[in-house]
Amino acid sequence: MQTDKGLVLAQALLEYLRRRAILLPGSNVIERICAEAVTRATRRIHDVLTESLSEGHRQRLDELLKRRDDGRMTWLAWLATAGQGEFPADAAAHRPPQNPPRH
Repeated sequence: MQTDKGLVLAQALLEYLRRRAILLPGSNVIERICAEAVTRATRRIHDVLTESLSEGHRQRLDELLKRRDDGRMTWLAWLATAGQGEFPADAAAHRPPQNPPRH
């Protein structure tokens, strides 16, 4: 299954339990099971996507989460505005700093 929608997961879990004639737990237990499934899947996806990244790659990605000098949005949000009028013709001239100061 490829979803992070709680209702879809809960329905699938209930169908699974019913097919196997397993006594259904309370709704709070179903909710916790689904939340745990989403959390585990998110962690697995993160691990798969980041395991081959170098420290330099990780630092550059972290830079995208910092606010731009104008403070209105992060670099990542700014990049996501491409084609919406705010993205400059020469984006390379507006990249985040290469060597950020250490805090």
